[in-house]
Amino acid sequence: MGIKEGKSFCFFSAKGGVGKTTNLLNLAGILEQLEKKVLVIDLDLYNGSIANALNCDFDKSIYNLVEDLFNNRFKNISNYTTKYDEFIDILPAPKDPRVASQIESKYLNDI
Repeated sequence: MGIKEGKSFCFFSAKGGVGKTTNLLNLAGILEQLEKKVLVIDLDLYNGSIANALNCDFDKSIYNLVEDLFNNRFKNISNYTTKYDEFIDILPAPKDPRVASQIESKYLNDI
């Protein structure tokens, strides 16, 4: 059986308060109703709010993923994601915005 490629969507704006989080979560909810698996990656490293909007407590974030990629300790993406429900997982932004500057842009393509 072959590997199915997923689709990716990006919601971005240089300005805050324009509805990025709202639109992203609405799309994730629609895809969930269609029984599609969704991985929400919060790349707003300094002000990430996806985990807060979903009221999810998390232990690992993009920072931990990048740190393990840098140190060749990465094994599986599921070690860094937080399960919201059966269809939606999130890869949250770091809780501490000070560590965001330690995430090198070269790893964003790997993510």
